[in-house]
Amino acid sequence: MGCTVTTVAAGGSFSCTITGPEGSKAQLQVTTPGGNAAIKGTVTSAAKTIRSAGARFDVTVPETVSGNVSVTAIVDGEAVSSARITSVRTVSAVSEVRAPADAGAPSGSTLSATGFDGGAMALGAGFLLVAGAASVVIAARRSSAGDRS
Repeated sequence: MGCTVTTVAAGGSFSCTITGPEGSKAQLQVTTPGGNAAIKGTVTSAAKTIRSAGARFDVTVPETVSGNVSVTAIVDGEAVSSARITSVRTVSAVSEVRAPADAGAPSGSTLSATGFDGGAMALGAGFLLVAGAASVVIAARRSSAGDRS
């Protein structure tokens, strides 16, 4: 059995292809985690006949599922292979982070920015690096030209 992904977003889809002797009957069994009994559990697909390219099964993970989704390949009633697909919930981007009102900051103020904001400093450092390298090359040429006389 081969599956198209190892990680899928909750609500996303993936495919698994089961190969085996041509004419055999293949099924895919999917087990999902979750707190909701209507969603959690094991589901086995209807049987498909394996052809030369195998039998393909498309799986859509419920939007409420987060965690490991187990898939098992069954050929002629016997489990032959398994895989684990990780389902992750995506978090929408937050446009602005605000400090909580009880954190001592005035209500509605934004948190301080973090990270490197030294583009001009990096440009200056690059200029000094190039100037230093040029000085070394010029000094080396002068000293080798002085050795010739």
